[in-house]
Amino acid sequence: MNPKTENYIYIVSGIITIISALLFVMIENKAVYPFALGAAGMIFIKIKQLKYSNNFRIKRLQRIQAISTILLLATVYLMYKNENAWVVTLLLSAGIDLIVSYRMPAGKE
Repeated sequence: MNPKTENYIYIVSGIITIISALLFVMIENKAVYPFALGAAGMIFIKIKQLKYSNNFRIKRLQRIQAISTILLLATVYLMYKNENAWVVTLLLSAGIDLIVSYRMPAGKE
């Protein structure tokens, strides 16, 4: 898949996720499935962009990003079960993704 297409899918999935989270707050229990669709798109692109490396730092950051992905799945589950803890898991996942995006080297190693 073209990197430009992957970037486009990731951005659209992120927008769907944000809008769905806001709709879930406003209209109770109506936006779980669009949120799950956006989260699935984000997870698909995260898995697709994994690269093999012998560098310990990259391996560590990819493990941390895996935790973020698991938290995103937990968010979908908690939204489906109508628990209020989904906000915490979503914020943790977003925070971890932010940290990893700044720490991950841009070039191939």
